[in-house]
This record gives sequence, C-alpha cells and structure tokens, in this order.
Amino acid sequence: MRKIGLLGGTFNPIHNGHLQLAEGALKLFKLDCVYFIPTGMSYHKEVEYIPSNEHRIKMLELAIENNPKLLISECDLKRSGPTYTIDTISDMKSLEPNAIFYWVMGSDSFVDILNWKDLDEISNSVTFLVALRRGDSKKSINTYREALPYHLNEKVILFEWPIQNISSKEIREKVLNKKYLPKSVYEYIILKGIYQ
Repeated sequence: MRKIGLLGGTFNPIHNGHLQLAEGALKLFKLDCVYFIPTGMSYHKEVEYIPSNEHRIKMLELAIENNPKLLISECDLKRSGPTYTIDTISDMKSLEPNAIFYWVMGSDSFVDILNWKDLDEISNSVTFLVALRRGDSKKSINTYREALPYHLNEKVILFEWPIQNISSKEIREKVLNKKYLPKSVYEYIILKGIYQ
C-alpha cells in the first residue's frame, strides 16, 4: 500500500520551512509522496491578503519542481465554503482509496488540534506526523500529546528535522529577505508584484 503524506496550508507564500517539513516526513517515514494542499476558505485563519489561487499554485509548482515525490492537490480550492481537514482527507481517500495516509504538520499547528472539526473521525483516517520546530520544547509538546485522549495520543508521532523557523506572515512582512524562499518563488513574487 502507498504511504501518502498530506500537508495542508494557506501557503501564503510557500517557503523553505514548508519544503523542509515535507522532505523530513518523506525521508524519515519512507513515504511514497507528500501532497501540498492549499486551503480554500480557511475557517480559523483571518489573513489580510491572500494571492489568487493561480498565484499560490504557481508558487507551489515552482517550489517543488525538482522533487517528483512532492505533489499538489487542488481539492480544497475546488470546494465551496470553509475548508475542513475532514473534507480534505475524504477527497484524498477518493483519489487514493488503497493508501495509508499521514497528516504532516508542525508543532505550532498541533497544539490547536483539539479545535479541529470531526477530530475523532480524522484520527481514524490518518496518523499525525508532527515536526518539532526549532526552539520548541520537546518535553512540553510531548506533555501536550500525552494529555490527549488515548485514541488520539496513539495516532501522533513526533519527529525532529532541521526546519527553518519562519512563518509566512514574517515573510510577507519582509519579502525581500529571500533566504527563506526557494529562488524561483522569490523571483516569481518580485516579477508579479505579489505582497507589494
């Protein structure tokens, strides 16, 4: 059975931290591929500006062009209404009905997991691969994991991997600091005047 990672996010913009997160999951857990899944209408994030779906997809395509195991799914962009993880997983299971799925995420997202819609159903469908971000306390994140109900706790795997500790918001505010972006994405942002 194929082992598939799912990495959701606004990707506003895609940056090196996202790529390092996906690559770490690929290598450490021997996944066949990782899908980047840009959100449509996020139900819990309020962002002042989100580029068009076309721009976000193009930036993703540029970012992953050298790694055939990194893919893109537009399933959340094609769905109307708010984006919920449970719907994303359902769509991906329809696409890959015989796969084993892993939800790839950073520890900053993980500590909000109890607020997710239909979390029990999600945990029946995926294993959570949670990367410790640089500066995170492994002890505190592990304590949070162990405090989850048992059926959730046993579906969470923490891992460590070198990941640049930068947020998309910080990049939007300092877009000329190109060390956090793939070169092709940086050049595209400048060419199209995104975030300026």
